Amino acid sequence: MRKGIPLLLSLFIPLFSFSQSNTLQYISSTTGAGCYEVLYHNGYLFAGAGNTLMVYQLNSNGSIGSKITEKRLVSNIDDLKAQGNKLYVAANHAGLSMWDLGGLSSGNLTLDDQYLPDSLNEAAYHIALKGSDSVFVAYKTKMALFKRNPNNTLSLLNKFAHQPLSLNPLVQLRIRGCAVKGGLLAFTTGYGAEPGTGVYLYNADNLSYISFRQQNFCDPEEVEFGQNNSLLYVAGGTESLESFGLIPHGIFYALNVSVPANPVEVYRDTVPGLPGIAISMPMNIDVQNDTVYVATQSGLKNNFNIITDTLSGRTYVYKAFANNTVQYITDFSGGLWHFDTEVFGSKAYVASEWYGIKTVNVLNVMSPVDMGNTLTGGWNLGADKFGSRLALANEGYGVKLFDITNLASPSLIATNTAIGFCWNINYSATGQHIFGWFYTGDDLRVMDPNTLSTLYSLNLDTSACEYRSMQVWQGKAIGIQIEQAGLSAIRRIIRVDVSNPLQPSLDTLMQYNDINDLFVNRNGKVFVARQDTIMVMDGAANMAILTKVAVPNGFTDFYALTEYNDTVFAFMSGALGGLRKYKYNGSNQLTLISTTAMNALMQPYSAHAVRMAADSFGLYISDINKGLYAFSKQNPAVQTGYYRHSMEFIHDVYWGVEDIICKEGLILLPEYFGQTSILSNDPNFTVGMETTVVAEAPSLLLYPNPASDAVHVVLNEDGYLSLSNALGQALRYFPVQSGELQLTVSGLPDGLYFLHFTGSSGRLSARLVISR
Repeated sequence: MRKGIPLLLSLFIPLFSFSQSNTLQYISSTTGAGCYEVLYHNGYLFAGAGNTLMVYQLNSNGSIGSKITEKRLVSNIDDLKAQGNKLYVAANHAGLSMWDLGGLSSGNLTLDDQYLPDSLNEAAYHIALKGSDSVFVAYKTKMALFKRNPNNTLSLLNKFAHQPLSLNPLVQLRIRGCAVKGGLLAFTTGYGAEPGTGVYLYNADNLSYISFRQQNFCDPEEVEFGQNNSLLYVAGGTESLESFGLIPHGIFYALNVSVPANPVEVYRDTVPGLPGIAISMPMNIDVQNDTVYVATQSGLKNNFNIITDTLSGRTYVYKAFANNTVQYITDFSGGLWHFDTEVFGSKAYVASEWYGIKTVNVLNVMSPVDMGNTLTGGWNLGADKFGSRLALANEGYGVKLFDITNLASPSLIATNTAIGFCWNINYSATGQHIFGWFYTGDDLRVMDPNTLSTLYSLNLDTSACEYRSMQVWQGKAIGIQIEQAGLSAIRRIIRVDVSNPLQPSLDTLMQYNDINDLFVNRNGKVFVARQDTIMVMDGAANMAILTKVAVPNGFTDFYALTEYNDTVFAFMSGALGGLRKYKYNGSNQLTLISTTAMNALMQPYSAHAVRMAADSFGLYISDINKGLYAFSKQNPAVQTGYYRHSMEFIHDVYWGVEDIICKEGLILLPEYFGQTSILSNDPNFTVGMETTVVAEAPSLLLYPNPASDAVHVVLNEDGYLSLSNALGQALRYFPVQSGELQLTVSGLPDGLYFLHFTGSSGRLSARLVISR
């Protein structure tokens, strides 16, 4: 590890100095996500699936065999390169790492060294190798050159080609891809049609500038040199932020760089897309001799016919000739949304969002044969925890269930891959059922908490919808339903009666098209953030509006909110930006307590940019582009902690942290392109403390937790129950019978406690937080 910083602590890079130590503790994350990168090397297939590095053995026919090993990183894997017995990984905020492959035959993948980004303005996107010991890395706003030392460590030799910031506050120029051939280095820069968007050529030996070629349409993503010619291939994928969804086409072109000071375009192809539906985004290039494979994410079939052809991402195939001309050959399906294509022999391995890794036989590239999919995990959209189980809502993969008895190493125990993807997920109050809110089919599915088998499906009678901020309070599930209507969206508050989980019914739909966020507190009050108003509604009865306050002058709208013990925290955008803190009196009044300016800290671009949550240990705000911040609830001007979440990516104002969930002293952070990270802001937390068990014998279930006046305890056998404080001092001890009992805690001060149950099958302990 470089610079003497441990891996897990390395991501806690403060934006500014803390008045006290960083309180946020990263514990672990789940594994497996949609596949973004694939690499073939020496008989193995390597895959970057969110934060997880996966290694597969290949069968004799080229199909993917068993998974040999996987490694959990702490940031999104953007690129993989291999040379000899070394694997190089560019993992966004986790920087550059080098792994030893010598023990793979025995299932061993060993980390040799890792170089972490020096600042928040660095994110490792792409790798290019020169010779046996030079490693170039595209580092967002600069290029970096590393040397591999004989002792298998990495040394940073130089940072160069620093990119200026854009004058547009929504756009930051960034270096995306890089490639080396001989003494020539190429790298891409830009965002949309901004000046400086294009392809740079540098001398790879002395790092001197040679030339720059402006690109006026799309962003250049990856670049790759031809193997047997003087061509440089460019995948132009990400259209400008301002036109996102409206100009869906991408480009692929070839430059003759035989005279590096004057590159000449010799070929260009436009890859078609559909506005708002299939955004082309040519992103990654694989060159095999004179054949070029271009992964186009959701690029359509050449000469796509909207009536007869199905939507799918395509790999475009081109042929280069000795006279430096290029010709389109064909394109084949890589599954809906795919990001990379790696070709070896007659097999193409396609990194896909929904299909994981798709294997295609391209012996006859004009008639490719689909050999099937190897699922890696899909994209995360939501999470919920009950006891030692963690459920994930997932796009492409449905629902995933992890056992987190060992929080340091969550293990996948069940999946539900039914058609359609799940946009949000909740446990029932007792943990005996899981509710999944599905986009495709627009239904609520009730699932078994152990197997994820579907027990009941409720059709919600609308077209495909997103479901955000969903919460279960007693027998009601309340949240936001977002239905697309052309280029606009219909937003509603939705309430479903789940008092009988096996026969839920739609209770209420209330349309408010300017809803940004919603939170249900422990008393069933629903706090709603709208563009110009905070509303408090009665979620326990008829959803009547109890009170509301308007956005103050100088602000644009309320983006996000959360509530903790009748204190409401609301984040606002606008010229001033900031956080407003209110006190709710329980019925019809919100009283302003304080206003804290935060525009210098976070400048969200959309209602999806900010997520908020609170627990007894702090207030949390996640900016989609910068990270997770912890603040003091008493004085939100005091920042107490910071965690650099895993993803900075194309269009990161749209896809990143999907939610923040505070449960039983833990913070769950589901990230769209990554996994769900598990953190804690509890200063006394240590891994192994949490041992609440679900659906095992014996079982000890608690709710609500945190509790204020009483906590319900559910047991499945007779025994003895004891309550102790954080110092281990016993406060109560009494016999109990199986079933549900109510334990009064109104006389105890706020803080951390432990419930211990001893029965004939063993002893269990559970953490209990009392907070008012």
